[in-house]
Amino acid sequence: MKQLGWFLLGILLVGTGCKNQNKLVVYTDPWAGDFVTAAVEEFNGEEKWDINLRILSTETILQHLHFGQPIDAVVLLDTGLIHVQGMVDDLEGIQTLAPARVVRARRLGPLNPNIPGAGGTVLEASHRPTRRWTERWLGTTTFPDSVRYANFYKQCRDYLLRGWVRDGFVLESLAKTYPDRLEVMERGPEIRGGFVTARPKTGRNPLGGQKFSDFLQSEKTQNLLAAYHLIP
Repeated sequence: MKQLGWFLLGILLVGTGCKNQNKLVVYTDPWAGDFVTAAVEEFNGEEKWDINLRILSTETILQHLHFGQPIDAVVLLDTGLIHVQGMVDDLEGIQTLAPARVVRARRLGPLNPNIPGAGGTVLEASHRPTRRWTERWLGTTTFPDSVRYANFYKQCRDYLLRGWVRDGFVLESLAKTYPDRLEVMERGPEIRGGFVTARPKTGRNPLGGQKFSDFLQSEKTQNLLAAYHLIP
């Protein structure tokens, strides 16, 4: 009976190990959120994975990594932030996925008549890559009272699309996604490094992280990048 017990325990441990090999934790910046969500679905179609996908701003992802959060693969915006926060040595296999450029986009059509005082310009909150590069572009960190500040990506997007504001400093990919609703008025600087993928050393499934990172460089994923207007 004792030998049978050890045999069953061995089977359980092997099964648990195999199950853990199929677990994958992926974090992405929201400006690439739709693309990464689609890439995860495509990746899951080739092999059966249990993927925990989280969409957080790049600076927040780097904070999670700093405190040892187990993450197997990341898609980040702005390699400058990686250097500023001293996270270069914590990431392996940093590879460029797509460029990213800040633009001033203008809403086509009227403002939302149901929003009192609609108008002005929207900026993302401080420390976000689009905000940092907009400030660098304009040479200022001080803005008029007509500027609205969005706390997160979807709020910034919706301020423009729903007519709460007239203009916004956003990524060019957003304007390309909604060409019938947004017009690029000015093209600003490219964000350093653009979108990149990397494998954090805190990951618990380095093999899975490597597979997913390799998948993001595949021809199939290049087609997805184009479909989501991250590359031409």
